[in-house]
Amino acid sequence: IIYAINDVGQLRFYKDNARDGTSSWHPNSGNVIGTGWNFKDIISDGNGIIYGLKTNGDLYFYQDKARNGTWNWHPNSGNIITSDWNYQSVFPNYMRVFSGGNGIIYVVSSSGDLFLTKDLRQDGVSQMYKGPGQRIGNGWSFTQLMGNY
Repeated sequence: IIYAINDVGQLRFYKDNARDGTSSWHPNSGNVIGTGWNFKDIISDGNGIIYGLKTNGDLYFYQDKARNGTWNWHPNSGNIITSDWNYQSVFPNYMRVFSGGNGIIYVVSSSGDLFLTKDLRQDGVSQMYKGPGQRIGNGWSFTQLMGNY
């Protein structure tokens, strides 16, 4: 599944049914399944879970329960699960954020420090591991990063 956000904040659903290089899209591909998606960063975590990060440090939880191009969100979708991610105090030189799957979120600072946190519940109820993150490494000065889960 591919989620795309256009310049007016609409979240669109796409699914490549064939996954073999041929054109075989799910019939609901391109459907708008959400509005108001105006975030600094979006993190897809798998299983329909999406995190939206605002510049004020609020991290929002969403889960596309249907995963078929229709509106069927987890009842806790849109909940703020942490407000600890203030860019100025916690990650003053924030550069990248990406998922490790299963609720794990990595943040890389411009100085190359790597932080890890985890959404322990993955249901829109706040329970974060190590608050905004625990420093677990340095030397992460790559231009692009992605998780594989």
